[in-house]
Amino acid sequence: MICKMPWHAICLSANGDIKPCCQFTNKGRPPNTEYPTIMENWNSPRMQDLRQAFLNGEKPKDCNSCWEREEQVGHSRRTWFDEKFGKYITEPTTDLIVDNPQIVQADINLSNVCNLKCRMCGSWASNSWFEEEVALAEKDRRYQKNKKPQSIRNVSVEDIQNILPHIRTIKRIDFKGGEPMLAKHHDDFLQWMIDEGMTDVHLLYTTNGTVQNPRILKLLSQFKNVSLVFSIEGTGTRYSYIRGGKYDIAQIEENMRKYNELENVKINFNVTLQNYNLLNLLELYKLLHEWQDKYERVDANSAFTTICNQPDYLSPLNVPDEMRDIALNQLQGIDDFKNLSKSLHNRKFDQDKWNTFIDFTIDLDKLRNDNILDHCPEFEKYFD
Repeated sequence: MICKMPWHAICLSANGDIKPCCQFTNKGRPPNTEYPTIMENWNSPRMQDLRQAFLNGEKPKDCNSCWEREEQVGHSRRTWFDEKFGKYITEPTTDLIVDNPQIVQADINLSNVCNLKCRMCGSWASNSWFEEEVALAEKDRRYQKNKKPQSIRNVSVEDIQNILPHIRTIKRIDFKGGEPMLAKHHDDFLQWMIDEGMTDVHLLYTTNGTVQNPRILKLLSQFKNVSLVFSIEGTGTRYSYIRGGKYDIAQIEENMRKYNELENVKINFNVTLQNYNLLNLLELYKLLHEWQDKYERVDANSAFTTICNQPDYLSPLNVPDEMRDIALNQLQGIDDFKNLSKSLHNRKFDQDKWNTFIDFTIDLDKLRNDNILDHCPEFEKYFD
């Protein structure tokens, strides 16, 4: 059960935390930022402890997201990394302090600035969440919100200069956020890579698809392989309800059409499976495949691989049996939902989490002057 990412990958999260991957939680502890530089924190005592735990055959609790996803949907960030990058790793993974790391993949979150406030997100990845997070934290501790959200954070030029020497032979960089197309110094990062002749590196963006930055687009045109992964959770008004912004699904398609004109770009999708969209997944599946047929560079396959397990009260696996049965009937026979359906057959239900979901939805709707039943009518009997 060893994970190779603590030796061969790095994640610079939106709050400055230095982690092995984007799924690592560091729950209940301050960010891994005790030392002056990114790479010193990458070799900090807590990172050494993590590496030792894997060498001991343990399953660290901060990696629970992977263990849960492997049980629920059959794969995780850990298995993904091994499949994608295992062939590039040659040196032994036994050192606890790695002075000259062979980093093959990096998650770079340049900022927590975002123009949306998705219901499954929070201030850790979107500054648009700041005020509502404080209000919800004061309302109910079950919502797992922070009473003192961090301020807006941007990766500095010095941060970039510190990490760049260690990624000259990297295979892929994932830019996330916040919204990466809004991040300060993003163009500086890309220009450095171009100046260093690193245009063969695969760049992958997880984006909400609402922003097109002309400067970044011009720089991206000089790279050989760019993937844009649009995050999208629903059709119709459900999309805007979950994503918490002023944009609608038609505007997302228009931006996708413009990106589709770039010859070096491939467009994919990532859907966060949650209880808000469980009974909308079939319709969303059909929409994404309509776009695949319509646009040359769009690929709708493997879009439904991310399950919301934090916050856990938004999990699509914790729904009443009648909703579970409807979903199973809708999704049967579709390969993309094979693992989800298998997990739905396991009829575990936590009434306390379901109650938290209902209360959270009501309280957030009040803050946003919205109503779940205007977008997700299947919940009518639960929100009387």
